[in-house]
Amino acid sequence: MTGSILINGKNESIRSYRKIIGFVPHDDIVHGNLTVEENLWFSARCRLSANLPKADKVLIVERVIEELGLQAVRDSLVGTVEKRGISGGQRKRVNVGLELVMEPSLLILDEPTSGLDSSSSQLLL
Repeated sequence: MTGSILINGKNESIRSYRKIIGFVPHDDIVHGNLTVEENLWFSARCRLSANLPKADKVLIVERVIEELGLQAVRDSLVGTVEKRGISGGQRKRVNVGLELVMEPSLLILDEPTSGLDSSSSQLLL
């Protein structure tokens, strides 16, 4: 596969924009043995600047939980194949939340609603 990426009409490396672009893959990348909140905190701690005060990180994680409607399941395990957890729609929203904690200017989602019913899809979008 070949091609080029043009940003504002210029041939630029996408790597120089990785801090402002988020990507949510088709397959979920959440940790099933962590709670919803723990997953988001893990992403925030790994990906946000170490210089960002903890209070600001708390606000970001809280805002993502609220925006994605995950308040009711924030302390629930995401779940694995062996251990039941949150619903598929909630799992997709947590997956999106992992990127939203970075507060990207552009978020690219690969088939975010596949496998979801219409009401779960509506909550995600």
